[in-house]
Amino acid sequence: LQSPVQALGRVVVAGLDSGVLNAPDMTGRLLPGYDFVSQYAVSNDGDGIDGDPSDPGDYNSDPSLCLVDATSSWHGTNVTSLLTSPSGNTRLGPGALAALPGAVVLPVRVSGACGALVSDIVEGMFWVAGVSYQGMPYTNPNPARVVTLSYGGEGACLHDDNSIGEFYTNAIRDLR
Repeated sequence: LQSPVQALGRVVVAGLDSGVLNAPDMTGRLLPGYDFVSQYAVSNDGDGIDGDPSDPGDYNSDPSLCLVDATSSWHGTNVTSLLTSPSGNTRLGPGALAALPGAVVLPVRVSGACGALVSDIVEGMFWVAGVSYQGMPYTNPNPARVVTLSYGGEGACLHDDNSIGEFYTNAIRDLR
């Protein structure tokens, strides 16, 4: 008789967020991720799209780009820690994926200072699913079965001609 975890097979959860920092709760729990933040001015790491999903912070000190915020949220690290925290953790309690063994979270950086571009988010969504597309860095060898994405934006995600909502809707339909 298989446990529910064994019956699922390998589960990979992709965290599309601001990146991730090394933390004790994540030791041995992260797969090799990617950084899809395409604009150098808002990436805060100075190198655009690359294979390093580390979170350099989402602070902004340039009022010509967006609202000035001298602090960083470390949102991606916080969300990932809530997923990966091991059983017996006295600070956070066990993470949502504590029962799953090994590396289970695929960190994908899609936002920097000033938020995220829809195109960067959608590119990250296709990559985490292991979908090939023109211009992709390489095929993700660890496709995700679950994606966590916690962003808000202005306006409704309605499906109409030329809308951002249509872009998201089509991407989600294609991934499904």
